[in-house]
Amino acid sequence: MVASGRSNIKAHVAKKKRVLAANARSKSSKLETFLKSENFSSENMLIAAKEGTFAYHTIKHLQSFRSLDCTSKLIVNMFEPKFAAARTKTEAIVKNIFAQESQLRLKIDLQKAYFPEASNERILQIFEPLRAYVLSIENCPTIINWFFENPTSEIWMWFIHNIASLFHKVILNVKGDKICATETSLEYLDLKNKLVYRLNELFLPLKVREYLPKLENGRQCKLSGKLHHAYQLRMAALNEAYTGDVHGVRGADYACYREARRAGLRGTFRAFLSSRVQNVDSIVRLADRKLPVSNLRGEVLFNSWSEMFNGDGAPFPHPPRIYSFNGKNVLTDLSWPHKAIWHGALVNGERALDTSCDAWHASSRDKVGLAGNLKGPRLLEQTPYTCDKRLILLCIEATSELFVQRRRRDLDNR
Repeated sequence: MVASGRSNIKAHVAKKKRVLAANARSKSSKLETFLKSENFSSENMLIAAKEGTFAYHTIKHLQSFRSLDCTSKLIVNMFEPKFAAARTKTEAIVKNIFAQESQLRLKIDLQKAYFPEASNERILQIFEPLRAYVLSIENCPTIINWFFENPTSEIWMWFIHNIASLFHKVILNVKGDKICATETSLEYLDLKNKLVYRLNELFLPLKVREYLPKLENGRQCKLSGKLHHAYQLRMAALNEAYTGDVHGVRGADYACYREARRAGLRGTFRAFLSSRVQNVDSIVRLADRKLPVSNLRGEVLFNSWSEMFNGDGAPFPHPPRIYSFNGKNVLTDLSWPHKAIWHGALVNGERALDTSCDAWHASSRDKVGLAGNLKGPRLLEQTPYTCDKRLILLCIEATSELFVQRRRRDLDNR
């Protein structure tokens, strides 16, 4: 150092890396400006608000925390050098600030809501308290408000619950460690087949079917024609009164078929008549006999086809309104002078051999046929009428429109 110290120091300082380090120090901002102090300035508060806003924006739009590593650097370079909202910090903001605030607000809202404790009850069993709670919220989202104000919201909840339970069963089956890929694919294929079947069958859960008549009877909603016709058997009258001579059951069936087609109805309609070769209770397909019977306007006349023939003569649950294929009410229109319907059946739906106007080929006064008065308590009343009387002839949808659509679809897929 005594001999050449100055030259060594000079050479040391002149090295390239020393020069670059000195230049960097002279051009860089002070480190203290980036450190947080206990006393926040208005500038620091503004930056914190920006970072929090950006974190909220991220979770609101379901963006990835990982993408913020890049986004934060872009904001630093383009707008604010002190901005810091990368992945780790944003996760901390969401966890420590937004999550706690959300839980606190939910707790306050629950304290304001008046409904019973239902931790051990299924959510669908507390639908009414849930509806009351949602509608009591001041700033409830409009779409949720509309949903719970709609009288059909409960049946939609049941429908969604039923479909979700189908997926839940499959998830439970495939999430185990011991299931192989082949078994998993079979589970998914089975799920797909079930969903396709439900779609083709216009499937409705049992609870939904129970609620639909209640809503309609209360006139809270009106089902679409497609849903109505798919899950009900329609009953209608021919457009004019007939004597006991309708050219047999085949002639009456053809009259029902012809007038239904003219009215634009796709289901297969047959005459509501028994004969020597046919019981009236066997007209409808076996698969459709649990369906309710309605008029052409969708108003339920009987809870099910099979219930009509349990031996009590098909009593009316309420005064019936039966319409003809051209839309006339047979009980009020003068086109039908007698408000009775031909049927020729016993109270259980079996054929009455000697009281069917000679198999519906006779129109003379010396022949009789059994008929039921629509103003009486039962459809299958055992009242004999002479075959020259012009009475109402009913038609019943023997094959539902749902079956017709499915059969046509099957033919198209061949």
